[in-house]
Amino acid sequence: MQTVEAYFCVTDDHVQSYLESLRSRQFSDQTLLAYQRELKELKAALTETSAQASPVAALRAHLAQARGVGLKPSSLARRLAAWRSFLRWLAETKLGAASQAALLLGQLKALRPPRPGRPLPKLLSVEEAVSLAQGPNALEPRQPGDLMDDWDAMPMGSRAWYASWAVVRDRAAIELLYSCGLRVSELTGLDTQPSGPWTGWLDLQASDIVVVGKGNKLRRLPVGAPALKAVQVWLELRARVLRGLHLEPDKGPVFIDRSGQRMNRRAVHRLVQVAAERLKLSQPVHPHMLRHSFASHLLQSSGDLRAVQELLGHAQITTTQVYTHLDFQRLAQVYDQTHPRARRKIKGFGTIGS
Repeated sequence: MQTVEAYFCVTDDHVQSYLESLRSRQFSDQTLLAYQRELKELKAALTETSAQASPVAALRAHLAQARGVGLKPSSLARRLAAWRSFLRWLAETKLGAASQAALLLGQLKALRPPRPGRPLPKLLSVEEAVSLAQGPNALEPRQPGDLMDDWDAMPMGSRAWYASWAVVRDRAAIELLYSCGLRVSELTGLDTQPSGPWTGWLDLQASDIVVVGKGNKLRRLPVGAPALKAVQVWLELRARVLRGLHLEPDKGPVFIDRSGQRMNRRAVHRLVQVAAERLKLSQPVHPHMLRHSFASHLLQSSGDLRAVQELLGHAQITTTQVYTHLDFQRLAQVYDQTHPRARRKIKGFGTIGS
């Protein structure tokens, strides 16, 4: 059996060329960062290979050590998949290390990550999701004039100036996340009008939005009336904010930061977390939980799995089927709590249904 020489290593030029090939295939920035992290681990593991150990043995030890410190099976599987994808590309490029990459790729096929469990996604109840979307006071969105009466008295860029309009923006963002089941990248990628082949946009006349999902696939989604109202109020205020910053008010990203630039993912996570903390919800909340809640609540009401799949933008319906398990879990809980025979204790037999 052929083995890979112990001096085989991954160079920075290899990694950068590979990432450029992924970028040319329209991989997202987040995916590129994930590959870059995993290839950094590959390079480190191969660099630490001793004279006695083969590269494949070093990689096996690296994965075992990562598992020992608590890395999840799904993360190990992703790391191994990234390594194989990179080595396959390197073997096909006919670069200096192509033959070694092909040998190592063949040996890596024998490595199998631990089989991951499939935990059910965490959800908000309908009441919690609605209260989060409505905001702490559960009132209609306030008009920009009501919020900005003392606009001129506020120093541009100050914390008070930013807070005076960020509350309206955050309300619209959370409404859209839950109303349309958006990913964070789909929310932050929205523009006020079509601006390129890989950007989403608002179509307020049709009460729709067009979002760019995974694989740069476009899909059109309906927007509910409360979310539509919140977005319209925000757009009116957004125009005033951008004019104050001497920026074009009719173009660009829908959701902006205090400098008028596109909001990033971290800011969306933070605003959802803060809104949930103010409402004292029963569990920590992150933006993707609103997407899970959207799917589960819609499936409970309609029972149409295929429609939920299309709205979520899942390529495979098996991905959407997890929400059928969530629905059954809810039904089982209702049964246990309400049915007179669900958990009755029978002498000599313990608790029925436990």
